[in-house]
Amino acid sequence: MNKANYVKSDEISRPAPLKAAVAFVLYLLLVFVLASLTAVIAVRWIQGTDGALAELLADKGPARFTRRFMVFWAALLFFPLMKYAGWRGWRDSGLQAPAPGPFQMLVGGLLVGVVSLGFLSVMHLLVGTRAFDEVTLGEVLGRVAGYGLSALLIGFIEEIFCRGILFRVFSRCWGAVAAAVTTSLFFSIAHFVEPSVASFEASSIVAGTREVLTSIFADMPSHHFFYLRLMNLTLLGCALCVFTARTDSVWLAIGTHAGWVWMMKLNGFLTDTVHPPEDVTVWMGQRSDMMDSILGTCAILAVIAWGLCKRRPDNPFA
Repeated sequence: MNKANYVKSDEISRPAPLKAAVAFVLYLLLVFVLASLTAVIAVRWIQGTDGALAELLADKGPARFTRRFMVFWAALLFFPLMKYAGWRGWRDSGLQAPAPGPFQMLVGGLLVGVVSLGFLSVMHLLVGTRAFDEVTLGEVLGRVAGYGLSALLIGFIEEIFCRGILFRVFSRCWGAVAAAVTTSLFFSIAHFVEPSVASFEASSIVAGTREVLTSIFADMPSHHFFYLRLMNLTLLGCALCVFTARTDSVWLAIGTHAGWVWMMKLNGFLTDTVHPPEDVTVWMGQRSDMMDSILGTCAILAVIAWGLCKRRPDNPFA
């Protein structure tokens, strides 16, 4: 991964690599502890009430609240961490796009996301690990538009914060490769935060916080194909970091992320799992996001290789 201008600048005040690493670890600890604490307090309070929140808790479970509080605390503590690590403000967020410009890069990224995940979706149908559901044309058109808009919004927000700020800032502290792997692994782990219901039943708030924290990490390996999904999600993040580094911009990453989310949502809506033999499942997976398959690993590696082959930062599609 080449070092673009966000890595080579000597004018930016930033901490030593070890201090930056310690700050990041403390940030993660605070996020997990505060999210667990506030989730326990909120769940205890909601359980004693009636209304919409009580219905939501009964329907979605306390894990949903834990993840939402994680997002809240991660966002609240994000900017102090970035300021300490040398972030210069919004102009230092990867939004300045070189030629061919943001729109062309966004569209190119959408094509990368749709083609790569679309290929896996077609393979699922051909092999028989997933099959089409019965849906009407009106439903399809509505979902295509709705999913497309939400995918663009998700891609825009997450890429500005994850790659445009977090990755680029820590690239100046650790180098692009270390920053890509570290930040991508963190966001990959965040997909598996699902403490057990029993962990919220401790006798006190302090005990409940401890039980929720323990459950978050102890229960992670029990997820279906956990290690394969963890690796694939980390590789996805690394692919987006490669695009950001090669173009010195987040626009290609925004488009690719949006294309992946769009295809994942459409695949989940249009198709359903068929339950093939185990020897087929390990290669093809069953999930609509394709992150539980070795074929998915190969597709992500191909996307990374394509990104690494980009030799002209002023034109990522040359």
